[in-house]
Amino acid sequence: MTVQAADGRLHHLDGRNLPDSISLYSGVSYRGAHLAEVLLNPKDAKASPILPTDGWISKRDVYFLLLGFFIFRVSAVLAEEIALALM
Repeated sequence: MTVQAADGRLHHLDGRNLPDSISLYSGVSYRGAHLAEVLLNPKDAKASPILPTDGWISKRDVYFLLLGFFIFRVSAVLAEEIALALM
């Protein structure tokens, strides 16, 4: 069984570590709120990150940072070209 925690870590439970029961509570769906939640003690389960990191910044963070700079630069160039064309 694999359970993803709220912070994004994956907990893999197998064999003797499987819980005796699982309780899922659901209610009226609210925008942005959870519908079901599985709670366990993360100290008792092996955890692994979704994307492995080598240090304080992950590959995903670098990708989004570069993508953001690229989109910002393209937007700035397009805005300048439009401003010059409207003169």
